[in-house]
Amino acid sequence: MPEDSTDNPTGLFPAERDLPQRSYRDLLLATDQQLRKDFHPHIHLPELVDDFSANDLRKILQDALQSLIRDNPSALEQILYRIDLNERNKKSAMEAGLEVLTESILRREALKVWIRSNYSEKM
Repeated sequence: MPEDSTDNPTGLFPAERDLPQRSYRDLLLATDQQLRKDFHPHIHLPELVDDFSANDLRKILQDALQSLIRDNPSALEQILYRIDLNERNKKSAMEAGLEVLTESILRREALKVWIRSNYSEKM
């Protein structure tokens, strides 16, 4: 899926003009909910504030990943399996560092949300 950074500054979802009826903010909220579901019960993610952004979501995720890497690496493996990050992406993200791992997870979760919102209504 091509991403147009001028229409979609966070790069998480395809260009905003291509999004279905749900707003960009609704998709971010749904991505947050998907993260909470996939991280449960291993770690509790803090609640987002009312005027949150994708960068806030990144920061929360990065802090959670840092905690898991330090305190519970086996739980991190379980979460990555649940998220369904493919092996190639998982390996390269783990080798590249925390920021790349964070971005890979956030993009995968956002893609799942976008696909669900785009195609679940059509089935």
